[in-house]
Amino acid sequence: MASNEPDFESFLNPFLCANTERRVSREIKPCENEAQFMCAKCKLVQYCSKECQTADWKSHKAVCKSRYLKDPYIPQWQIEKRIPEFMGGPPLASFGSLQYLWGNIPALDLLKVAENEGDEVILQQDMSLLFAASGDLRNVVKTVVGLPKNYVGRCHIVINDRSTTVFARNALLLLVALQFEPEVATPIMLHLWYSAMLPQAMVEALQKGILPCIQDVCDKIQKKPENVMQAKTFLHGNSSVRLVLKKLEWTVLVRMLVPSKELTAPIAQTIRQAITLARVDHIDRSLYRMPPGRRAGAIDFRRYGVLLPFGASRKDFAVPNPTFFVEQTWPMKDDADPLDGWSYNEYTKFALIAKSDAYGAFFFYLRDMLLAFCKRVRSFAISFQLLATNAVDLPKYVTDIKFDRIEVSNICDRGYIGPHRTLSTFSSLLKPKSQNPRATLLLLFLNVVREEDDHHNTRFNAATMAQRGHLFKKYFSDMKPSHVDAALGKGGLDSMQYITTPEVVLLTDVMTCWDNFDVSFARFSENADPESEKPVSLKELAIRYGLEIKDKHSIVSPWPYRASEKMTREEFHVLLAESTCGEERYVEVYRA
Repeated sequence: MASNEPDFESFLNPFLCANTERRVSREIKPCENEAQFMCAKCKLVQYCSKECQTADWKSHKAVCKSRYLKDPYIPQWQIEKRIPEFMGGPPLASFGSLQYLWGNIPALDLLKVAENEGDEVILQQDMSLLFAASGDLRNVVKTVVGLPKNYVGRCHIVINDRSTTVFARNALLLLVALQFEPEVATPIMLHLWYSAMLPQAMVEALQKGILPCIQDVCDKIQKKPENVMQAKTFLHGNSSVRLVLKKLEWTVLVRMLVPSKELTAPIAQTIRQAITLARVDHIDRSLYRMPPGRRAGAIDFRRYGVLLPFGASRKDFAVPNPTFFVEQTWPMKDDADPLDGWSYNEYTKFALIAKSDAYGAFFFYLRDMLLAFCKRVRSFAISFQLLATNAVDLPKYVTDIKFDRIEVSNICDRGYIGPHRTLSTFSSLLKPKSQNPRATLLLLFLNVVREEDDHHNTRFNAATMAQRGHLFKKYFSDMKPSHVDAALGKGGLDSMQYITTPEVVLLTDVMTCWDNFDVSFARFSENADPESEKPVSLKELAIRYGLEIKDKHSIVSPWPYRASEKMTREEFHVLLAESTCGEERYVEVYRA
């Protein structure tokens, strides 16, 4: 570590003894001893000794005995014997700002080297990647970490998102990875990305290490027109970050590094909690699907918004994260959650002694992921180019490059630019087979299954309802037959007596997760361009632009989050707690 860099060891490896309110000489000084055992009751927190556990019991008791750790969990609407607020309204009604600063689909490795070019072939091969509607950096991070440790080629990565806020946050995260040593950059990136509050030391490090670089650009273009485009390349060793921004967007970057003096931590938390804790019944509906440990972590994150292991001290996190509170509002939906952008099966392996602490497991998983990412950025030859434009305009900005992989998220859905414009826009940017036979364009269809089913009214019929009864008995064998019958609309049961119970709400929510989505997607695929005079299939659209749809995927499964009747009960209940619904369909396309 450079001598002039801050020491963030305690943020990289937080102290895990949950006796965080310990007083030494009348000052609060969290215990820093190694935590060697967990609370046997909740399995959420760790302690270094029985003495510390006893000293912390007054504080921990509220968590350990809370209703969030009860099994079965009882929602507030059931305790108060009333109809939940989400009944009678839109089933998928959202609350809060409709910005997506965190991913809500698990991260993927866009290269998947072992299944495509191969570890040996790619070692010295230059690669070019395009994330055309990137959202946050999760796919970028996972893809870079997926490169072999001894990779010596050059990797060029273009990242685009038309949201200025998303772009600016991504730019700052990459500049942190470039400018600071990995052990310092990692905790800064982790908390800048996900925590609503930051330590003062991190804010000062950003203002010392990043702000002058941005301010220098703003000073040079101060007298230029507002819409003028200004590019700037930041270098470190063989890696670089190039930003291409309008004058106004450069000033947004500055604002994201200077917290408002009027916005104190209590005020910021009040603003945030007015969104994250407002819809009690919607929260309970979500929590009911989770195991107790995850449930307790989820409500704790809604309250405090700091990504740490459950028992770790939040004492130093006292400055509102300026990348969230630019407009002094909470910029996301109330149910935005860090865990939604990553795979449970991957991060759960990082749980330490406190096995029920899902957010703690995710903290250590993400920490190791970001540390590996930062080390690659500092040692590999990686050039990042960031743009903030409409995806269909990207060919204007990348005229001299062809890509080995292009990921477009779900802009190919008909509600966005659609499959026709997606294929026509990006077909010319994909490398031909002569340059890389594994070059792939990855499409994600999030909405077509639901749209097709709603349009053709095929979501429920007698055959599917009968099948649901069989599956309910398999995966919810502990539920009362009356609840299953109520969910299936059987038996002439008093609807108000049953449909408001959390068991029936849950069964109703999962009613469609075993549907045959292939039928709906095939129907869409046969008429993928509804504006055409006659039906045009997805396959025909691909051929029109010199592309071919892969029969066998090599990056991600076509239906990676779909429930299967072959799943064990445990596997199904893991899927139940996730943000995915199973209807997410990937399509891989390459040059014909």
